[in-house]
Amino acid sequence: MKHGEVGVGARAFVWTFLAVFVVCGVAGLDLWPFTGWHLFSHVRTDRITAWEITTVDTGGEERPVAFADLPAGYRTSSHVAAGLAGLTEAERGDVCRAWASADPERRQVVEVRVYRIEESLGDPADRTRELRHTCAVAGGS
Repeated sequence: MKHGEVGVGARAFVWTFLAVFVVCGVAGLDLWPFTGWHLFSHVRTDRITAWEITTVDTGGEERPVAFADLPAGYRTSSHVAAGLAGLTEAERGDVCRAWASADPERRQVVEVRVYRIEESLGDPADRTRELRHTCAVAGGS
């Protein structure tokens, strides 16, 4: 091989990488490191949607669940909350029991509530909070 020539191995790697990159994009596969196809493909508006999960104890006190303070497995709870309507009653119950058991103060949680929050980025006063799901937690957690 002369100075400045690219070896056969390097060429094969580049062609393979590009082929996998194109196949992942066309087929809609989200395999790292080929995940950039959807990065900016969603329409952005001046409104955001978020989810708030709260627990209610035996005294009726409602407190938001601070997922940032919980183990990493709870950090995707907003995605789970968004998909609760598509779960069976038993699956929703399992999710709610998991959220109830995550209470760091070990209160007796009797209910979990899931709120959908809509807020304007330009006007924080333009905010709605709608109760979307409630789950009774049998016997408290």
